[in-house]
Amino acid sequence: MSDLESVKNGEKVIISSIDHKHHSSLHNNDTPHEGHGHWHGGLGWEGGVHRLETMGLRIGKEVEMLSNQGFGPILVMVDGSRLAIGRGIARKILVRDTGDGNEETKS
Repeated sequence: MSDLESVKNGEKVIISSIDHKHHSSLHNNDTPHEGHGHWHGGLGWEGGVHRLETMGLRIGKEVEMLSNQGFGPILVMVDGSRLAIGRGIARKILVRDTGDGNEETKS
C-alpha cells in the first residue's frame, strides 16, 4: 500500500484508507510543525476527511492520476471530475493497485 502522492501519471488506484489521526499541521510548503491538525478554515482534520468525502474521495473509489509532477498540487480524476489536491493531503490518502484481484465495490 502506498499514498496518493506516490502514484504516477496515468495510473489508476483504489482508495484504501484516509489517515484521520494526524497530529501536526502543515504550512503551505508542507513542512510539518508542532500543533494540532487544522485544515481548511479550522475544520480540524476530521472536518478535512469529511470534505474529501464530499468531493468524492472515499474508501473504495477508483482514482486516476492525471498530473503528478513531483511538486505542487496533484490533479486526479474521480467519478468523471478533476480535483486538485495538495501534496500534504495526498500523503494521508492510502491507495492500492486496481489489479490486485481484491477489487472493492465502488460507491
